[in-house]
Amino acid sequence: DGRGNSPGFSEGIYPQSSPKARELYIDKQIENEIQYFCKHTDKPVFVRIDDVSMEPYYYPGDYVAGNLSFHKAPAALNNKICIVTLADNRTIVRRVKYEKSKDKIKLFSTNEKTQSNYPVIVNAEIISIALVSRVWRQNILK
Repeated sequence: DGRGNSPGFSEGIYPQSSPKARELYIDKQIENEIQYFCKHTDKPVFVRIDDVSMEPYYYPGDYVAGNLSFHKAPAALNNKICIVTLADNRTIVRRVKYEKSKDKIKLFSTNEKTQSNYPVIVNAEIISIALVSRVWRQNILK
């Protein structure tokens, strides 16, 4: 029909035997989709969300991906949620706020109740940045 195959969850076709078997199957599907994304993206980056700092947008166990940009903080990413690699080689997911008049970059958690060590980073030194363009929700079939 000309539509071809696209990555996605196959509804109803996963092991019913146990929650662990379902989790392993979901992990494999996510892995396959991430590989597909990486193959079809110019400069792919992806990370697994490990804490609650970006709720309600992203939850622990989610995977997010984007296409890397090596700009400091283009205005187009202002107020967007991005995958950010900092000068100390930490890669985090945060909302970007670029204050052009002050030439400052701030990174914010979206969950004000987070216990993260870095809910707000002021004057962030950014090595690379990618707008989050894809999310895989780990618990979608659980």
